[in-house]
Amino acid sequence: MTIDCRYDGKRHLLTGVRGTVEFEGQANQVGRGKFSGIGFYSTPTDTPNPSQTFSNQASPAIINSDNTTPVSVHGYGACMQSFSFKAGRSPKLHQRAGCAKQIRIDTERKPEGEIVIEAPTITQKDYFSPAANQTLAGISFTHGSTAGNTFTFNFNNCSLGDPEYEDSDGVEMLKLPFMPIPSATNGYDDHTIVFT
Repeated sequence: MTIDCRYDGKRHLLTGVRGTVEFEGQANQVGRGKFSGIGFYSTPTDTPNPSQTFSNQASPAIINSDNTTPVSVHGYGACMQSFSFKAGRSPKLHQRAGCAKQIRIDTERKPEGEIVIEAPTITQKDYFSPAANQTLAGISFTHGSTAGNTFTFNFNNCSLGDPEYEDSDGVEMLKLPFMPIPSATNGYDDHTIVFT
């Protein structure tokens, strides 16, 4: 993509930008998405700012029980405190003799995430055995309910890292690191993020 950034009549342009994304959210706050990447530098110029239109921008939906449901973690209906996910892509600049410079995305992806939920009893849901045995199962949730302002995270096969207990205002929480795993037939289906 191209990033066109203006500062009071000064234009900074990056072309051929490639990168990776991260998402994070905390209960009772607005979720955030971050993009980081690299692109080709262009010399800044003095260029008048274009006219801008800020219409049709949806109001953000707070992460809470009204806007974020259902939350499923390894088949258990969980109460989520926070969530983070990194797509794990690594853009690299290649400048080889006799060839045009290129920015490429590393083919080895390393997606990872973390979800913090209210800790169930072991009888309700045992997360320690799946973590120890590297049992794969899904994590999913939908945020928002208005058309054009809704997204669904789906991680069909996740291995869990070591669960850790935490406290949130006197409520026992369980922090679950996870790694989305692609299927054997398709190396790019470890996660989907669907905006509707």
